[in-house]
Amino acid sequence: MNIFEYYRHNFSNLKKKSGSSWTFVLSLLNGIGISYLISFHLSYHTWIYLGSLERIDPIVWSISSYLPIIYLSIIAFSCLDRITFVIIHMTLLSQKITFALMQRFDIWYWRKYRRNGPLCEGVFRIQTRILSWDRTKRNKIFLVAGVFLLVWYFYRLELI
Repeated sequence: MNIFEYYRHNFSNLKKKSGSSWTFVLSLLNGIGISYLISFHLSYHTWIYLGSLERIDPIVWSISSYLPIIYLSIIAFSCLDRITFVIIHMTLLSQKITFALMQRFDIWYWRKYRRNGPLCEGVFRIQTRILSWDRTKRNKIFLVAGVFLLVWYFYRLELI
């Protein structure tokens, strides 16, 4: 079994565990972003260590410019599936806690005021509004949101 079949098998299992393809894709992208962040920090500290050495070969300095890519590929091939697994479970746990708190608030609101809670009414209005859009408009909006998320990642990593 080669490494690509191993990852294809693991990621297909993770997609089944996540429940929806959006949760899986977002968790995978977050895992790649976290992996790149870790690789950049490892590279930075490696550069600091190399700078403290007095005599170093110029070839080492030229190779050290590729350290983020080297570290990212090592992290990706060794534990990207595990990072994605942890992020999926964190996402599902946070969804479960959020929905339980929303339900608890709505029950309290119903007992006190004898009408539907504003929280679930607002979520229902937003959901019906988004689902009433045609598919191309929804895809464009989600694409723009993804681009903003990518720009935010680059900003946080100080690449732009």
